[in-house]
Amino acid sequence: MPLVVPLAECRARPDQTATRWPLVEHLTEVASHCGSATGSREERLAFLAGLLHDAGKCQAAWQSYARAQTGKGPPHAPLSAALFAWLAEALIATWELEPGSKQELRRLCLDWTRLIYCHHDALDDLDLRPPWEKSWAPAELAAMWATCDVIGLVQLVRSHFPELTVQIGPFPDWLAEYGDVWERRVRFISSVPPSGATALGDNGAAPAPHPGLRLAHLSGQLISADRYHAGQFQLVTLRPSEARAALAHLHAFCQARAEERLAAGASPQLVAARAALQQQAVERYHRTAESAFFSLTLPTGYGKTLTSVRVALEAVADGRCSRLIFVAPYLSILSQAADEVYRATKLPVLQHHSLSLLEHGDDDDVEALDSWQASVILTTFNQLFRVLFPRRAQ
Repeated sequence: MPLVVPLAECRARPDQTATRWPLVEHLTEVASHCGSATGSREERLAFLAGLLHDAGKCQAAWQSYARAQTGKGPPHAPLSAALFAWLAEALIATWELEPGSKQELRRLCLDWTRLIYCHHDALDDLDLRPPWEKSWAPAELAAMWATCDVIGLVQLVRSHFPELTVQIGPFPDWLAEYGDVWERRVRFISSVPPSGATALGDNGAAPAPHPGLRLAHLSGQLISADRYHAGQFQLVTLRPSEARAALAHLHAFCQARAEERLAAGASPQLVAARAALQQQAVERYHRTAESAFFSLTLPTGYGKTLTSVRVALEAVADGRCSRLIFVAPYLSILSQAADEVYRATKLPVLQHHSLSLLEHGDDDDVEALDSWQASVILTTFNQLFRVLFPRRAQ
C-alpha cells in the first residue's frame, strides 16, 4: 500500500467479493442528493457537505483497512469535518454578501461541520471548540491529511466550485488557528438569534426549515443521501396515478362496507352520515388545498382513519405529496389502522415502531424498515419524534 493512494483509486467501503465502492462516486452521489452545486448558497453548502462527508477516507490508513478488511477502520469523520469547515470558509469568502447574510451562512456551516463529524455517532452539543478537538489535536489531523491525495481532493471540489482558489499547503496552519475562530463564531451566534428566513426561502425555492428544526433537517439530508447510496436503495414514492387507483379501491371498499353494515342491521342514517362526512372533508380540502394543516374532528365510529387517508390520497393525486405517513399514539391503534389502510387501498403498508425489529428477521427487511422503503408508513408518536429529534445522526 503506497503512502498516498490516488483519489481515483480510493474506496468508500471495504470490498465485498467482486464489488468495488469507488470513493469519488460515493462522494459525488451523496452530494447531488444532499444539495446542488448550482443552486442557492445554502444548497451549494449542502452539496459541499455531501461531497466532503467521507473525504477523510482517502487517508492511506483507511484505504489500507478497506482493502485488508481487518478490524475496524480508522476514524475518518474528524478530518472530513475539518476539510468541510476549511473549504466552506474559503467558498463563502468568494461570495459578495451583506454582513447579516454572511453570519447566517457561517452559522449554517457550524451545523454542517458538527453533522459531518457526528454522522456515525451521537449528535454533540454546540461547543466552544471545534468538534474534532475533543479527541484529536490539529497536528494529528494534519498527519492524516499528509497521507491523502490532497491535489486530487481539491481538484474534485474545484470541479464543482471553480471560484475556489484555495491553496493546499496552508491547511495544517489553518487547523492550528481555527479553534479560536470557531470559538468567536459560537459566542457570536449564541448572542444573536437566527433570522427567520434565508435565501433558500426568499428565492422562490422551498422555504427554509424553522431554526429549531434545522439540525434535524440537515441531518436528514445528509444521512438519507449517504444511506441510500451506500445501501443501493431506490427512493420509494407514491405516484399520482397510484394514488388515484388507491382512491378507487377505497371508494369500492367503503361502498362494500356500507352495504355489509346495512345488511347486518346498522342504522341507515349513521351509514349515510359516514359517507356524507367523508365527502364533505374531501370537498373542504379541495377548497383550501393550499393550506399546510387540516383538522378532522369526528366522534368514535365515524371513520376518521379512512377519511384522513382519503384526503391524504387526494393530496398525492394532486401532486402535492409523494408519501403517506400515518402517526398513532398507541401500538394497538397502529396495528388496527395498518390493517384497515391496506384492505381499503391495497397499498403496501410499512409499520415502524419499537417492536418492529422483533418482527423482521431478514437483514433486507430491517434495512427497508430503517430507511422507510415504502410509500405508506405507519408509525407511533414516539418513533416519529425520534426521527425529528434524534440522539444519533444515524
